[in-house]
Amino acid sequence: MAIDDEYFGRIPDPKADATPATRSLDLGLFLTWEKLRVAYNAILGLETIMVLLVDRPRDVSPGSLLPSLVVCLIAANVCFCIGPVLDGFARLIGLRHRVITGVIFVSGTIVSLFLAYGAIKLVDIRGAID
Repeated sequence: MAIDDEYFGRIPDPKADATPATRSLDLGLFLTWEKLRVAYNAILGLETIMVLLVDRPRDVSPGSLLPSLVVCLIAANVCFCIGPVLDGFARLIGLRHRVITGVIFVSGTIVSLFLAYGAIKLVDIRGAID
């Protein structure tokens, strides 16, 4: 079965070719990364709390940080979505192993930790300049 597309012409229907094993693999990938999202948010949340408790930006009240933290939280979760996409591509080319998922998660989380720290320090620098 195929789908007629205005731009690409006739393309195969991915659902028609999907086997139960393929569908369970897709669901398994999704569920794995949703479990990892909880750990990711906990790790970034702990880092943010520790940095703010130890080295809160100068002349910035906790209430004024809230909007910036919400924006950073949304941005961090959007960035998190890169992980399942990379893992999905890795699986498409035959790299289906928990180690691949772990490497993607750990490396992405480390990058996010540096970005989160940088974002907090950016608020500190902006507060010092204003």
